[in-house]
This record gives sequence, structure tokens and C-alpha cells, in this order.
Amino acid sequence: DWIHRYGLPVEVDWIDPLVETRAPGLCLPVARDRAAFLDALTALPGAPVDGVRRFFADQRALADTLWQLFDDPALLPPFSAVLLWILLSGLLTRLGIMPPPASMQHTCQQALVIGLATLLFWKYLVAGILLLHLLSSYVFLGNSPVWTFINTTARNLLWPLRWLPLRLGRVDLVPAVGIALVLVVAGFVPRWLTELYQRLPL
Repeated sequence: DWIHRYGLPVEVDWIDPLVETRAPGLCLPVARDRAAFLDALTALPGAPVDGVRRFFADQRALADTLWQLFDDPALLPPFSAVLLWILLSGLLTRLGIMPPPASMQHTCQQALVIGLATLLFWKYLVAGILLLHLLSSYVFLGNSPVWTFINTTARNLLWPLRWLPLRLGRVDLVPAVGIALVLVVAGFVPRWLTELYQRLPL
């Protein structure tokens, strides 16, 4: 949708699987195709095949909605990850991949932490966009729609910092400060989220 909306001259080759669920003695690829993911689940040693298929059948309407979240930019992480975790946590518990939560409130707290953690996947993309924006601010790189998209996105990301006195003459330090802030937060937050998850439920 982004490619068509902004007229970006790019081609996308999807990574599949994009995510893997790992536990001691287990590595489960999470395929983009639901049928392939279901086949992988039912192929696990000792998996309750009928129960797994019945679970997915009962949740088909909800699962169809959740699968579409990845195609809608308005529902990107953390919201899609929160809903996906709530959907899959019961299945992961039944398969013995994770211990059962103490309550539904515990599951929701886990989902919120997982949702916040997914934001960290974007750190290099955000830092890269800000770096390219900084470069294009001083070097003319053409009128390609790609640069329009990058500069518009960077300005939106940096909007909360615009009130800071970070402009020295013609030199705008806001993008550099934004890059540093992204890297500092990305280095600190994972440890904090890990400790928070281990303390759940609150």
C-alpha cells in the first residue's frame, strides 16, 4: 500500500519466515501463510492435532482480522503484537512452550510488554531515515519520491524535538540529536523490558 500511495520505485521481496519462536529443544518458524503455520504446529511431536485445528477453526474470524493488521500501517506494532500475543498465548501454553499465566490480567500485561518490545525492531530503520534526512538537508540528492517520503517521515518523527534550541545558524542539529536519542533508548529499553516482564504480574 505504501509503494502505491507514494509512488515508490521499489520492489519488495518478503522474508518468509520473518519470525521464529524458540524454546529449549524447539525452533518454530512463524510463516506468513496461516495454513503453513498451522501445518508446522500440528507437525510438532506430541501436538494435540485435533485440538490445535479446532482452536484455529473457532478463532478463524479473529485470526483473519489479526492477519490483516500487518497490511495496515495504522495498526503496526505495538497494537498488532498485543492482539497477536493475546491470541497465541493460550496455544503456546497448551503446547508447553511457555508456563500458563496467572490470570487474564497477567496475559494482557505480557501482551503490552511484548508490544512495546516490537517497537525496538524499528530502531535501525528510524535511525537510517533520520541519517538520510540529515544528509539530504545539506546535499541535493534529486527530486525522487523516495526522498520526499524520507524527508516527510523524518520531519514527523522529529516534531517533538522542534521546540529545542538546536539550530546554530544554518546548521540544524535536531536530526543528529534524534539519531542519538533513538540509539540511547534502544540500548536501555531492552534490559528494562526484560526485567519488567520477569516481574509480571504486577
